[in-house]
Amino acid sequence: MSYTVAIITLTLLIILSIYQIKVWKYRVLLSPAIYFSFMWMMGPIGCLVLYPLGFFYDPYPEYINELNVLVSVTAICFLYWTKSGRNCICEQSILLDISKRSVYNFSCMLIMLAAFYDFVSLGGNLNMGAARENLVNINASRSTFVGYAHVLCIPLSLYAGYVLCKDLVIKYKLSSKMLLAPLLANLFFSVNVGGRVDIVYSFLAYVIGASLYLAINANLSRYKKPIFYGVVGIIVFVGFINYVGQQRQEYYHGTINPIEEYLQNNNKIVAAIYGPIEYLKATYVGYQLRRVDAVDKDHLGYGIYTFNGFINWTIPFSNLVGLGDVSIAKALNIYYDPQETYDFEREYYYTTHSCYLTMIKDFGFIGSIVLIFLLTGIAHKLFVGIQKKQVICYASSLYLYYLFWNYWAKSPFYGHLSQGVLMPLYGFLLIDILNMLAGKKFRK
Repeated sequence: MSYTVAIITLTLLIILSIYQIKVWKYRVLLSPAIYFSFMWMMGPIGCLVLYPLGFFYDPYPEYINELNVLVSVTAICFLYWTKSGRNCICEQSILLDISKRSVYNFSCMLIMLAAFYDFVSLGGNLNMGAARENLVNINASRSTFVGYAHVLCIPLSLYAGYVLCKDLVIKYKLSSKMLLAPLLANLFFSVNVGGRVDIVYSFLAYVIGASLYLAINANLSRYKKPIFYGVVGIIVFVGFINYVGQQRQEYYHGTINPIEEYLQNNNKIVAAIYGPIEYLKATYVGYQLRRVDAVDKDHLGYGIYTFNGFINWTIPFSNLVGLGDVSIAKALNIYYDPQETYDFEREYYYTTHSCYLTMIKDFGFIGSIVLIFLLTGIAHKLFVGIQKKQVICYASSLYLYYLFWNYWAKSPFYGHLSQGVLMPLYGFLLIDILNMLAGKKFRK
């Protein structure tokens, strides 16, 4: 592994974060680039801290370098796009009017019921190591009700974050405890599968919703309370990530991770963020191995892998009405399962491999650079577009922005454009439909 490449990658990610904050101020919390930079920072930090200690698995170190180069290219592309559109946005608070409170409360009760039902049906197990080991069976056996209720979590989290921030700024307190319901439901969903993704990304959706309320240049003193709670939330969630990692490690191996134990004794600062570092370290391991056993450079997909989610959608409730698991991708025999390597046979089959693997499978290294430029540009354009509105009335109008935000925010784990991209849309549409049924008047 090249330390120089890792240092350059980390430096570019830090520069990207600083430049994004300088240009977009509070609205940076909406930017896909800032989440990309903070998520990936843990990767080169892990390379630089753990690799010299022999704590970094490197069967193919050339692919550690390749991954760092691709991350660096993405950072450069986001830097290129950063100032674009800055002068054409609404700089004041944006009104997020996507739900009647009665619809919000009803939907929250629905997802809480689904989360509790899921928890009970899985045996009420709090052992996240055991749950993670049984992840494939859990996902396969989940009821249709739980699956479709779960898609409501993101739009509800966005709306709850907006109202919560507004309450803290104006009233200095919560107007309703129901504003915490999406977060609590996602905590259950995370525990149920022995993971962290649901709760972490629900919290980030709260942050996005809150940032819509923030004027871009407002005085810091006006927002000190929501910022304080945001910082506390980040600390709590980093602690949760560490805890889940420890519990899994103890379940699999009967003891705390020796790397974490070493860091606790020798570098408490790095030890405090070891959970996120370990998460990204697994991504580097997965990328190296899958780069070898899941990529055929002589048979590139030219989009089949990266964008399979746009054609592998199924008709809602199709299984219940006897249509089966119908999709365009399956009909054309080009369906791609982004978790196909989770086969219990490959070395470290359970590790993630990042969005860059599907790019490489589709376009090779050079083609991936071109694709990165295009996908960062689309994400940034949608980020600017959502800020041009003074009022957002329809939840579904957030969908495309969320889709590409989600792609880059979760880029260390999977390429989410290769999954069923319509599934998240159902949640946004369902909120709009419930509002219409409830007689909500939509602003023009």
